[in-house]
Amino acid sequence: MNLFGDSDYLEKLSSKGDPLERLEKVVDFECFRPTLNRIFKYDLKNKSQGGRPPYDLVLMLKILILQRLYNLSDDAMEYQMIDRISFRRFLKINDKVPDAKTIWNFRNQLSKSNRGSWLYSAFQEKLESQGMIAHKGQIVDATFIEAPKQRNPKDENELIKSQDYPEAVILHSDQGSQYTSLEYEELLKYYGMTHSFSRRGYPYHNASLESWHGHLKREWVYQFKYKNFEEAYQSIFWYIEAFYNSKRIHQSLGYLTPNQFEKVSA
Repeated sequence: MNLFGDSDYLEKLSSKGDPLERLEKVVDFECFRPTLNRIFKYDLKNKSQGGRPPYDLVLMLKILILQRLYNLSDDAMEYQMIDRISFRRFLKINDKVPDAKTIWNFRNQLSKSNRGSWLYSAFQEKLESQGMIAHKGQIVDATFIEAPKQRNPKDENELIKSQDYPEAVILHSDQGSQYTSLEYEELLKYYGMTHSFSRRGYPYHNASLESWHGHLKREWVYQFKYKNFEEAYQSIFWYIEAFYNSKRIHQSLGYLTPNQFEKVSA
């Protein structure tokens, strides 16, 4: 199995708009490596003594992502990696592919770390930050499409540009262990955000955000029973972007919506 011998097929795939080639260009999968190394306690300078070395951790994460996007079982994923040249190019595999048992073992270890859902959510956020969304479905119709472009007036575009995102973003939190963890700090650093903390035992800095959490739960979350993380993510995203920021007025903001208040306060 040699990708170099399939150059003509690869060129044809690219000319037809290979969605996985586009995915590779918009998502930097290497940013997940530090977290994966800590989860699996894998030291590149001290590989296991004897036996075949493990498959690359980023490679295995990309395999799990493909499985979720294309709704494939472990056995089906092994077959598709052998059969589909687009999968092999995306995964950068030139010879032997991980078998179904290897995939299962990797997913099982990842699940025990309670980081599997977090990693996939981080992948989705990276995809959406590049203006892309994923359609999850069968292998015959799973595709990536351009996210709808927001048609902002010229003055609103100037306002957005003036914020110098992401350097101007300050993320405020309390000192809970989930916010002070090395994984969380590295993610903020990757996005160029500044982290701000409340004083220990002083909850009032976060009072406005806690109030917002209350509105979110009472007005929206408690009205539904979500089947899975993806369904909850899409529902809450709609509430925030399509309703709360653009339509819900606030007495504390002079009966303006958050978007209107941000515009007049610029």
